Amino acid sequence: MLTGTATALLTEALSPFHLIARPALIAGWLLIVGAAACWVIRHPFPLSQPVIRPLETAIAICLAVIVASLALTAWLAPPNTFDALAYHMPRIVYWAQARSVAFFPTTYLSQISSPPLDEFLKLHAYVLWGGDRLVNLVSVAAFAGCITGVSSIAGALGLSSRSQAFAALLCGTLPSGILQASGPKNDCLTALWLVCLVYFALRADLPFLGLSLGLAVATKGTAYLFAPPLL
Repeated sequence: MLTGTATALLTEALSPFHLIARPALIAGWLLIVGAAACWVIRHPFPLSQPVIRPLETAIAICLAVIVASLALTAWLAPPNTFDALAYHMPRIVYWAQARSVAFFPTTYLSQISSPPLDEFLKLHAYVLWGGDRLVNLVSVAAFAGCITGVSSIAGALGLSSRSQAFAALLCGTLPSGILQASGPKNDCLTALWLVCLVYFALRADLPFLGLSLGLAVATKGTAYLFAPPLL
């Protein structure tokens, strides 16, 4: 969540000055990572000794194999779905060329009207790498985050470690999720923010609940439909 927020803020800060280029992005992310490292050093996370249980470990290995397979597919196959080539990727290329996320002339209004957060993340990957090799990995990371988040929701509901593992397995083996996870569309990232919304609602963490909702509606319009019932 903090990575998504930092990406949005950094993009909007650099865009008016046409500075969305490799040097400025490298400098910006070094500052962000440095600040995060200083915060972690000053506020270390409490770590508990992990307990190895056979069933939970087997499920974790299965999920790791699924995510690794998706990551390999995402790495080897360039963005190639119709929707990606119609507006997801073109807007990234236009932004990279202009070094700004300002509006540009187009006859396909989705390129300038759809929520942009997912493409902001992919824009950074595109510019930093110099091509589209890393673009699909954003969805893979979001899919892995959904698996972790669903397990965390089960834990927040007071379920056992075995139930948390089965909740993660259910999420990680959804056919539609697997199909989306290795491509450049924004569904997995939207799902991740909605999973975070449910988790922080269960924990009554209102600031992060609000942030989850904001990130969701900044990623895809369908969040306007799914978020209210969840809330």
